[in-house]
Amino acid sequence: MALTRILPVFISIFVATIQFSTCSQPRNPDLSEIKKIDLSFVDKNLLEMGPLEISEFDYSLPAAVDPLVPVAGTAQHPEVKVQVAGRGYFPKAAGPHPLLVFLHGNHATCGLALEGNEPRVDFDGTYTFTGTCPEGMIPVPNHRGYDFAARLLASHGYAVVSIDANRGITYRNLSEGSFDRYLVRARGNLVLRNLVEISRWNTDGIGSAAAVDFDLRGQFDLSQVGFMGHSRGGEGVRVAQNIFLNEPIDGLWHKLIPDLNIRAVFEIAPVDLGTLEQSPVTPKNIAWNVLIAACDGDVVTYQGVSPWHRAMTTASDGYPKSVFTVWGANHNFFNSEWQTSDSRNCSVGQRPLFDVTSPLLAKVKPELVAKLGSMAERARSGVKGSEAQIKIGAAAMLAFFKANVGLVRTPEFARLFDPQFALPSHLAAEASISRSYTSNADSKIAVFKSATDPTTVSGGLRMSSLKDYIELTYQSFIASISTVQEMLGDAKEQKFLRSGTPLEDAVILTADLSSSADGVWEIPLETKDLSAFWTLDFVLSVRGPCPENLSDPCHSGPATDALIELVFANGSVSKAVRLTEYVKLKPRHTSHFRKTGTTVANDIATHRVVYMPVLFDTVRIELSDFEADLTQVRGIRLRPQFAVAAQLIVDDIILSK
Repeated sequence: MALTRILPVFISIFVATIQFSTCSQPRNPDLSEIKKIDLSFVDKNLLEMGPLEISEFDYSLPAAVDPLVPVAGTAQHPEVKVQVAGRGYFPKAAGPHPLLVFLHGNHATCGLALEGNEPRVDFDGTYTFTGTCPEGMIPVPNHRGYDFAARLLASHGYAVVSIDANRGITYRNLSEGSFDRYLVRARGNLVLRNLVEISRWNTDGIGSAAAVDFDLRGQFDLSQVGFMGHSRGGEGVRVAQNIFLNEPIDGLWHKLIPDLNIRAVFEIAPVDLGTLEQSPVTPKNIAWNVLIAACDGDVVTYQGVSPWHRAMTTASDGYPKSVFTVWGANHNFFNSEWQTSDSRNCSVGQRPLFDVTSPLLAKVKPELVAKLGSMAERARSGVKGSEAQIKIGAAAMLAFFKANVGLVRTPEFARLFDPQFALPSHLAAEASISRSYTSNADSKIAVFKSATDPTTVSGGLRMSSLKDYIELTYQSFIASISTVQEMLGDAKEQKFLRSGTPLEDAVILTADLSSSADGVWEIPLETKDLSAFWTLDFVLSVRGPCPENLSDPCHSGPATDALIELVFANGSVSKAVRLTEYVKLKPRHTSHFRKTGTTVANDIATHRVVYMPVLFDTVRIELSDFEADLTQVRGIRLRPQFAVAAQLIVDDIILSK
C-alpha cells in the first residue's frame, strides 16, 4: 500500500524535473572578479623523471606453507603454499631511501600469449596452486604492471618493491561463509611478510633471495613507508596498515619489523569487502587517497568511496584524505599487464580512455573462441591497455608520495588532490578528473553535514534526503525493468536482489516548477564571524533526470551551475560567485541503480541490482572571493541554475582554515 501512495508523488516530481530546461533564465547579479581557482600547479610536470639512475632486481623465496600468511586450503590442495617474491626498483644513490610497497589485485595467474600486437588473454589460475601453467600458457607477471610508476618514483629517490602475490592467493575465493572469503586479510599479511624480509635485507643484506650487484644494507628507511594497492590489493594494503596499527607494541609484527612506520596509503579502484571477523577497514592515522575508475566494469559499485565516507565521519585524525575520480577510466588498464578491458564501454558523458572501437579478438581470430571462453566478449584485437591511464596513475602516485612519505617531503605536490588548485595541464588534457578532499580535521568545521540539519528552501526548489529518494527510486527502477521483456528473460518468476545503500547523509535539490520564483537554499551558521577561516568547501555532485533509466539514453548536456552568496545579519548578501568557475559539474551518470546480472534456477530469475554511489567533487572557494566583511555572516545561500533537467546532490559544506 505504501508504494501505491508514494509513486504518484514521485512521478510528479520526476516529470517536473524533466520539464525544467534551458528556457529558464537565471538572475545575473554582479559576480566577483577575484581569481576563482589557483593556477600555481598548472605547469607542474608530474611525469618528469627524477635525477637519479635506478637499478632493478627480482627476488623470491621458495614457495612454502607460511604461518605468517595462513591461507585456507581446498580438498585438492589441503596445504596452500604462498611465496615471498616480487621486484625491486632502487635509486643508485646512498641510502636510506623512503620505501614504497605495491600490491596488485585479483587476476588470472596464467595467460595465453598471442603473436604480434594482440593482447595476452589471462583466464587460468593453475599457477596459484602449483607454480606452473598449463601447456601453451605462461605465468602472468601481475606485479610488473606498475613498472612505469615504480621507475618514475625510484628516479625521485624512493625504493619501490612490487609484491608478486600469485602463489596461494591470487585468482581464488574461499567458499561462501568462510572467514576472509576474498583473501583480503591474507593479502595484508603478505604485505607485512614481505616487509619482514625487506627489514632483514636492511640489516643483513639480501642473501640468496636475489642476485643484486649492490649492498642493500642500510638502504631502506622503514620509518617512511607508503603503500599502493590496486583492486583487492587496495583493500589489502589498507588492511595491512590496520593490522599493524592495531597490534600492541609488543605484538608479533612489531617484533619482526620494529622500525616500521606506515605514513600513507594510495588505492586504485579498490574493493571494500572485509572479513567475517572484521568489517571493511576505515583508513585512519595515515594520509590516504583512492583513485576511482569511473568506467569500472569490475568493481562496478565504486566500493572505494565507502572508506572515504566512513573516514569523514569517524576518522578525524588530522591526516589528508582524498578521492581522485578519473572519468573514462576502466578497472584493468592501470596495470599494464592486464591487457584486456573489464569494461565494454563508458556511460553517457564519459570519454573512454581505452579503445572501444577495435573488433573483438574472437571475431578476428575465430579459432580462439573455444579457448577464450567468457574473455571472447572483452578482448579486442590490437588493444593491450591505456597509455593515458598508466600516465595518470603514475603522476598521481608521484604527487601523493612526494607530499606524504619521506624525511624530506614536498607539500606542494598535495595540490593535485586539492580542488583549490587547477590540475596540471598535461593531466587535464588526458582526462576529466573530479576531486574530493579534506585536510587537517582540527582546522575545519562542518556547517552542513546531515539531511536533518536546519536549512530553508524556497522558490523554485525542492529538497529531499538522498536516502529517502533512493528508496523511492529503487521501486521505480524495478517497475521499469519489469516492463522490458529482454531484461527479464523467459523465467516464470522474477526476483530482484538489491545490494548497496547510501552511506552519505546528503540531500538532493531539484527544480520546483510550481513556483515562478528562483530557487534558494539557505544554510544558517552558528559561527557568525568567519574572518578566521580561509575557504568554503562544498562537497557535491550532479546526476541526470532518469532514475529508472536502463540504458543511459539521457544526454549529459552542459554543466549544472549555481550562484553562491553569503547572507549578512541585516539580510543583505555578498557578491555571488559562480560554481562553474571552480568546477564543471555534469550528470555523467543518470541512474542511481544498475542491473549487473541475472541467474536462473528452477524457472526463477534472480536479477542483481546494485546502488551506484555518488561520485562527488569538492568545490573549494576562498572566502576572499566574496569580497565581503566576514565578521557578521548569518548564513550561506545557494541558488541552483539547472542547465538541463538534473539533480544537484550536496553532501557536506565545510569552513576550513
